[in-house]
Amino acid sequence: MASAATEFERIGALPDAADAYARAAIAFTQAGDKRRSIECAAAAEALSARCDHMSSPALVEAAHPLPLTSREREVGSMVAAGLSNRTIADRLFVSVRTVEGHIYRACMKLDVADRNGLAQAMGTTVR
Repeated sequence: MASAATEFERIGALPDAADAYARAAIAFTQAGDKRRSIECAAAAEALSARCDHMSSPALVEAAHPLPLTSREREVGSMVAAGLSNRTIADRLFVSVRTVEGHIYRACMKLDVADRNGLAQAMGTTVR
C-alpha cells in the first residue's frame, strides 16, 4: 500500500495518495510496526492538508497513531505545507502566539527541535 501511495503521489493523484498512505498506516498498525505506521499517517495527513483537508474513513482512522491533538495535527500539516505562522494564524482565526504554542507542543510530543523537524515528522512527502 505504501508503494502504491508513493506512485499515486508521483503521478499527481494526491487524494488517492493520501488515502493509500492512510490505509498503509492502518496496515502497519495492525502488523505492529509503529514507526512505519506513524510515518504513513503523517504523510497521509500532510497530503490531506494539500487537498483542502480532504477526509475519508481511512484518513480518520490513520490519524490516531500520531500522538497529537487534532489542532496540533492541523497546524503541523500547515507547517509541513510551508505556511508561515502568520498565515496559519490567519487561516485558523487565532493569534500567532497560539500557533507557536501548538507548534511547540507538537514538537515536544514528536521529539523534534523546530519547524523543520515538525515538517519532516508530519510527512516528508510535502515539499
